[in-house]
Amino acid sequence: MDVLRKPLARETLTPALSRTRERELEQPASTTPPLPLAGEGWGAGRDDHYASQQQHISLFCYEPAALSQLLNQLAAHAQPCSLHVTAGRATAAVKQLFQNENIDKPIQILRKQLSISYLDWMPQPAYDQLLKRCKLNFVRGEDSLVRALWAGQAFVWHIYPQADGAHAAKLHAFLDWLQAPPDLREFHAVWNGLSDTPLPTIDLPAWAAVAQAARTRLLAQDDLVTQLLAFVTQKSLLPPQ
Repeated sequence: MDVLRKPLARETLTPALSRTRERELEQPASTTPPLPLAGEGWGAGRDDHYASQQQHISLFCYEPAALSQLLNQLAAHAQPCSLHVTAGRATAAVKQLFQNENIDKPIQILRKQLSISYLDWMPQPAYDQLLKRCKLNFVRGEDSLVRALWAGQAFVWHIYPQADGAHAAKLHAFLDWLQAPPDLREFHAVWNGLSDTPLPTIDLPAWAAVAQAARTRLLAQDDLVTQLLAFVTQKSLLPPQ
């Protein structure tokens, strides 16, 4: 998805988000297998009644400064939350918060509302299923952003930080395209280290509606091959310059 790294000429294809006809990505979440209960990590082994009430959230990130704020917000939420932390930097970042305590136990647990599981490395189809089954997905980089858009669930993007700060303009441009409401824009700013204000309260219904509207716009586009053929045809009909 390198085309998101720099702007393309206005007459070219929609960058990175063009449909590629991956049919499994267009299937609704109800057709995917259910998530397992929390595995290795704090909160594993909860009873079935508790597990059935949980709000599932996935975490794929770098090392956001607001990570502890997120965990405390989830722990204080009225509905139980199960946080599925992907292998690698996300797992390392979460465990780093607990290095001076029980490593698998969150800093604050209010009414035992938060469980954390650390996932193994997984193939792309399994990650796509995870995105569909979770009600909120924290994603990073560009490939997982596109997969989160197709999943149609609420998401927050951790953009890769660039030394010259160019990532900030890219993030704001994407949020403009997404038609993100002010609280979702501010959450992205804090999550990406562009603001030092507290994390806004997560609004799942509103953020999910934004993601689903964006997905609908993408589905209305022609697929990538069709766009390429139309682009080549258009250019071939132009008089030589």
